[in-house]
Amino acid sequence: MSKKVIECMIGELIHSSYPELKSAYSSGRIQINEFNSRHYFLKTSISKGKFSKKGSRRTYSVDVNPKFYFSYAMSGADVPTYSSVQGILAHELEHLVDYELSTRQGLIEIGLKALFNPSEYERSTDIRAFKRGFAPGIQNYRRWIYGQLSARALQKKKQRYFTPEEIDEWIYANP
Repeated sequence: MSKKVIECMIGELIHSSYPELKSAYSSGRIQINEFNSRHYFLKTSISKGKFSKKGSRRTYSVDVNPKFYFSYAMSGADVPTYSSVQGILAHELEHLVDYELSTRQGLIEIGLKALFNPSEYERSTDIRAFKRGFAPGIQNYRRWIYGQLSARALQKKKQRYFTPEEIDEWIYANP
C-alpha cells in the first residue's frame, strides 16, 4: 500500500459511490496528507475556507499515517485487505460529504458533536457508509485494527465505532 494507491482508491470511491464529492475531487480540493499517530491510521480534515459560506472554497484532506504504508512493506505482516481499506476510506469520505454539504452553522454543529459526543457522530458516519455497501469492508478493517492497538486504545475504538459484532447485527437487520 502506498500514498499513490490510496489516492487511486479515493478517486475510484468518489466516482463510484460519492457523486457529491466529484466537484471537490476534480477541482483538487481533496488532498492526501500524512500525519503521525499511535492509534489512528486514517482521518479527515477540513482546512482552507472552512467557514466559507460556499463549499467550493473549502479544501479537505484524507490524512494517512505513514505507519499504514509500513505495515504493507513488512514481509509477512498482518495487513488489511484491499476491501477493508476501501471500507475505512468510505467512512472517511462520509466525513468529507458532511463538510462539503454543510453550511457554516452545520460545520459548527459537526465540530461540537465530534468534540462532545464523538461516539454518536462516528457511529452515524459508520451507518451512512454501511448504507452505501461498505459494512463488510469496515468490519474487516476493524478486525484488523483491533490487533494493532493497545488495550486502552482498543476500548476507546469499541466505544466510538461499530464493532465487528455490531456490524454483523446491522447487516442482518438491513439485508
